Amino acid sequence: MGFLEMILSQIISIIVFGMLGLGLMKAFQIASDLGEIKNLLQDIKRNTNNYSPAQVSPSNLARAVNAEDQAENKMEHHKAMLEQALKEEAFPE
Repeated sequence: MGFLEMILSQIISIIVFGMLGLGLMKAFQIASDLGEIKNLLQDIKRNTNNYSPAQVSPSNLARAVNAEDQAENKMEHHKAMLEQALKEEAFPE
């Protein structure tokens, strides 16, 4: 019985030390992730401090909206042309 108890105690000790090691590794991983998150938040704060919505002029905003509308119209036009070409190819006259 003494030999079995000795083997079981060694196995339990190995498991406990392994779990402690894994817990320590996980703690360092969490600390590293928190450091990265802190750096990202500082970068975001640094980049948004200089931004002011008042710097966008109405003419630039209108140009951007107009360009977006033109891009959507071109896309719809090309989509219609492609659908028409596919229909003609599928059902030749």
